[in-house]
Amino acid sequence: MYLIAKCQAGRLSWTEAKKTLELLPDPAPMSPPPPSSEGVLSESELMSSVYLLKGTVYQALDNHQYAAECFKQALKEDPYCVEAYEHLVFNHYYSGKCEEQIVNVTLDSSDLLQEEEVELLRFLYTGMSKKYHNQQKEMLPASLSSLNYNTTVLTSQAERLYYNCHFKSAYELCLRALKTDPYHFPTLLVHIGCLYELGKKNDLFILGHKVSNCILTLISLLL
Repeated sequence: MYLIAKCQAGRLSWTEAKKTLELLPDPAPMSPPPPSSEGVLSESELMSSVYLLKGTVYQALDNHQYAAECFKQALKEDPYCVEAYEHLVFNHYYSGKCEEQIVNVTLDSSDLLQEEEVELLRFLYTGMSKKYHNQQKEMLPASLSSLNYNTTVLTSQAERLYYNCHFKSAYELCLRALKTDPYHFPTLLVHIGCLYELGKKNDLFILGHKVSNCILTLISLLL
């Protein structure tokens, strides 16, 4: 049923996908869930996938309250389900403080994670959260120093600098991130804002042409 619903969602047949998902039995609580073997999803990972799909379907059908609950449940079932947290953040379901509470409750109550994993996920998820209410500098733990040049981490740091009005420093971090991935969408959003604030009109014009050409190329490949 899950695969049928996923195919229906892929065809944007949201109502059909919703009806199919409603046929799935309610999950039985498992404490603790069995670990997954190599190449095989655990029960928690499977349930996380189901909740993620449910959230996506209900979001498309404008049932945002239920969609948000599904995304939270997907994250609870599998703390590594970054797609669920992205939906919560990018669709502005909660305030920044609520997002941090969701992360803390999810990670602190999980029986699936080692201490090092909790530290990593807490840092990454906190970096993805809204930054309007908390403009303190984001410190990378010493144990995670290998992520200094990670695109997601650089973008998160640039975004925080941007909200602190440190546009030049944010711009320099964006340039570092874009060297790795020139079309990384979250980085481009911050980069465009920095270019505007710094009055770099020529760079904005050139970037606009590059992005437009990229979109046209993608469309031609899909046709």
